[in-house]
Amino acid sequence: MKTCISCLEEKPLEEYHPHQTTKDKRSTACKVCFNRQTLNSKYQKRYGMSVEEAEDLKKECWICGVKEKLHIDHCHASGKVRGVLCRACNHGVGNFKDNPELLRKAAEYIEKNG
Repeated sequence: MKTCISCLEEKPLEEYHPHQTTKDKRSTACKVCFNRQTLNSKYQKRYGMSVEEAEDLKKECWICGVKEKLHIDHCHASGKVRGVLCRACNHGVGNFKDNPELLRKAAEYIEKNG
């Protein structure tokens, strides 16, 4: 058993990632805390926000309303977070090169020929 330095819970050694430089050859934070810290770092670098802030946004897709498998949508040029989209809507926006005019033309096309 080992106590996680992050959550302070005592857990079996299997709950820790292998680590070569510690006495017990296990990381000091449990897998859950370690993974959360890694994800937090990724979100901070990529989006300038914490996992908690991102999760607060992830209620439903801002285009179609789907509530599962949501992704943070951001502008690739500026890095600014625009909102939360499902995979299909995120890919759709990306396939139209993040160009609002192309999206409007696509909508007009569907309305005329639907």
